Amino acid sequence: GAFFRAGLQDDSARVDYTRMISLGLNLNGSVWGRKDDEMGLGYAYLKSPSKNEELKHSQVFEGYVKFKLFSYKFLSSDITLDYQYIRDTKRETDSTIAGHVYGVRFNINF
Repeated sequence: GAFFRAGLQDDSARVDYTRMISLGLNLNGSVWGRKDDEMGLGYAYLKSPSKNEELKHSQVFEGYVKFKLFSYKFLSSDITLDYQYIRDTKRETDSTIAGHVYGVRFNINF
């Protein structure tokens, strides 16, 4: 699967970003023989309002993989491993600050 999302926000309110665009791809686990698993890649570009004195824009790259752990009657569970690389560009110097974010999410559904 694939997704595309875009948005505009009025900067009269206190907001972090005025324009946003994101896109990505999702692959169902049936490709590797586990239909309840999935993996995906995504990218987002986030534009700061002009009144933000420090931040010009941000870029986010993300990858994740979700594994189904079990399913029994009305109860099921999965675990997701997530990685994000975030790069912010400063307004005045065009210099960048970057960081890595790692995540683990455990879900129980009933």
